[in-house]
Amino acid sequence: MRLKIFLKNFVAFRKAFAKSVVIYAGAAVAAHEVIQWIIDSPSANEFCQNCGFLGISLYDYLNSPWLYLIAVVILSLVTQIGFTRFSEKIRNGTNCEIEISMNDIFRNKGQILIPCNNIFASDSSIIGNSSIQAQMTKRIHQGKNSPSPESCIADKISQKLALPEYAQCEVSDKLRTLNGREFKVYEYGTLVPITVNIDKKERDILLLAMSEITSPGVPVVDRATLLNNIDKMWNYIAAHHTDNDTIVVPVMGTGAARTPMEKQLVARYILYSFAENSHRLGLRKLILSVYPEDYVNNSINLKELKEYASFLCRFPNSDFKIMD
Repeated sequence: MRLKIFLKNFVAFRKAFAKSVVIYAGAAVAAHEVIQWIIDSPSANEFCQNCGFLGISLYDYLNSPWLYLIAVVILSLVTQIGFTRFSEKIRNGTNCEIEISMNDIFRNKGQILIPCNNIFASDSSIIGNSSIQAQMTKRIHQGKNSPSPESCIADKISQKLALPEYAQCEVSDKLRTLNGREFKVYEYGTLVPITVNIDKKERDILLLAMSEITSPGVPVVDRATLLNNIDKMWNYIAAHHTDNDTIVVPVMGTGAARTPMEKQLVARYILYSFAENSHRLGLRKLILSVYPEDYVNNSINLKELKEYASFLCRFPNSDFKIMD
């Protein structure tokens, strides 16, 4: 996957690569002149002539144009690889930061938001195997004689939902029956924080009820509900500050049925809504986690996303609030 990303960057931005080569080549010429002047001084010359590797003196290495050409190419390639990274602070006095990360979501530091169903089912026979929630379950580390990962998550969720504060989140006149089991239905936007051991490391997870399962493995959410759930997520975080100052959010909801929104638009709304609410969240950073496959298959335009994030950071909407 990393090779695919690199090749995509190289092909899509070969003009930028050529520009980098020209810039670094100019710097290499200047560096060569300076280094040549240094190593031609008597003391440096003697030292460089006596030091070497593989039978070639340091003087010959530093005097070889190939050294500088290789350095130019490597630096230009590193620039291409760095294209996938973005991090910038929002200039609204909050010191909040937006970061775009394109790798395994669980490698990011911070509290991880996991899209979930509105019955908080964790059984793979109901939620399927392709969701982020299912992938998380597979990576939960359990000791010997411990319950299964699915049971572990189900128990943690049940303990949280038993708290009085979640009673008001229940849709009291509705039950969902799936695979012969009845589940309570919770309002969209309900969030349940749990802590699980993923890849042998304790991670704080925030489960967001954002879709309905009409049949096993088929989550459903419409456009308005999806955007409203994102807004509710920020409201919850603003009201329930935790020790985590970073939240990791995937491009959620786009794998569900009846969601007529491109992944690019969902990603942009997550960035926009975070910037809009950053002053009240008590967070230091949002990490938008982009699935690498979405970038490779052009579902996510990373260049546009970075430009949009940079615009939000440089020109936050708070600039236009009318002061009393």
